[in-house]
Amino acid sequence: MVQRKKQLSAKDKLVGLVVVIVLILPLIHWVDSRGHSTKKLNTASNANTQATQSKPVNWASVMKFSGQNTSSSDITSKAASDYFDLQNGHIKIDYTVSGNENYPVLSGYVRGENQNVAIDNPYYFYSKGHKGEESAKLKPGKYNLLIDSTEIFTVEVFEQR
Repeated sequence: MVQRKKQLSAKDKLVGLVVVIVLILPLIHWVDSRGHSTKKLNTASNANTQATQSKPVNWASVMKFSGQNTSSSDITSKAASDYFDLQNGHIKIDYTVSGNENYPVLSGYVRGENQNVAIDNPYYFYSKGHKGEESAKLKPGKYNLLIDSTEIFTVEVFEQR
């Protein structure tokens, strides 16, 4: 005798699907919570980030340097500052360039003591207008500024404390 397979009705299929969903969803949640607890880690990480962001950032001025292009033959004037000390190396550089030019140029290096600009690749910045700000993370140590400018400039270096 040949047996025929019984066809499932739409109602039986729906009940089976609901049972599978009800059994699998808690299992997925259980595996996720036993894994790396990503939700808990992210929450802790977010709390640390919020605590860090809520602290005010204090910037201390470590050096202010001004000058101007006094050369009638050179397009830019080169100047070097005195050395200054960085304790943690997280710096912000504020600069102002003024004069007769529509787009004044200022470029500079923050050069470590005994660093050769051509070889050691010190931190480089350049003006993008009359005023600007740059930031960088350097190693603690002694540094100075090497500036090229077409006009009158003021550069101030701040360190995060």
